[in-house]
Amino acid sequence: MNLLVIFAKAPIKGEVKTRLKKGTGLTDDDLLRLYKAFLADTAKHAIRTCADKISLHYYPQSGMGRIEELLTDFFSTEDMDRFQLSPQEGGSFDLRFANTARRMGEEGGNVVVVGSDLPHLQPGMVDGAFEFLSRKTGLVLGPSNEGGVYLIGFNTALDFTGVFEGSGVELENLARLAEKHDLAFKLLEEVSDIDVAADLASFICRIEAMEYGGRQSLYMVPKHTIKAIRELGLTVAETGAGERGRRFVKKC
Repeated sequence: MNLLVIFAKAPIKGEVKTRLKKGTGLTDDDLLRLYKAFLADTAKHAIRTCADKISLHYYPQSGMGRIEELLTDFFSTEDMDRFQLSPQEGGSFDLRFANTARRMGEEGGNVVVVGSDLPHLQPGMVDGAFEFLSRKTGLVLGPSNEGGVYLIGFNTALDFTGVFEGSGVELENLARLAEKHDLAFKLLEEVSDIDVAADLASFICRIEAMEYGGRQSLYMVPKHTIKAIRELGLTVAETGAGERGRRFVKKC
C-alpha cells in the first residue's frame, strides 16, 4: 500500500507563513490567503499521485474545522472523501513528526510525507518515491533550501525523534539515519518550499513558465496559488544596484 501524508498547519490567521511577513508588507489576511492556496494545490496534486491513501495530518488539534472548511471550499465531495484527517500529536514539530511517522509506519507499506507549502510539487516526483520504495527497503529524501527537506519516504520502522531539532540540519540528520540502519537511499531533485520572501519571489518569476508547461501537458500548474498571487497584486522587482537577490512587492 502507498500512503501519502500531508503534514500541515491548520489555516488559522496569524499562525501561518509568518516568516513571509519580513520585507514584504503582507498582512495576516494576505498570508492566510496564500497559505490556503498552497495547501489546496498541494492536496490537489496529491490526488493525482499513485497513493492508495492520503492522510492530512494537521496542527493544532483544534484546527480540524478549519481544515474541513478548506476542503469544502476547494474540493468536490468525491475528492474530499480521498482525505483522511488526523491531528498531529506532540509539543514540538520534531515530536509531532516522529509520532506521525511511527503511526504511519505501523500501518505498513510505503509511506511518503510532504509539507503543505509545496504547491508546485509534481505528482510524478511523489510517484518516483513510491516506485523506489516498492523495490527496496529504504529512505527517500527530497532536499529543499537551507538544508531542509520537502519529502521523506520510508517503508521500515524508524525513530525520527531529534531529526528536526535545530535549523538546516534535517537533511544531514536523515542521511545519517539511513546510514545507521544501512538502508537503500534515494535523493530526489531539489525543490524549494515557499517559506521566506526570496522563495516567493522565485516562485512568482516561474509562473509564466509553469503555465506554458501546463498548456503543453508537461506540468501540473498550481492554479490556486497563482490565482492568489495575482489577486493580491504581487510582483517581483530587482533589489538595489549590485545585489543579486530579488524581492517581491505588493502593488498599490
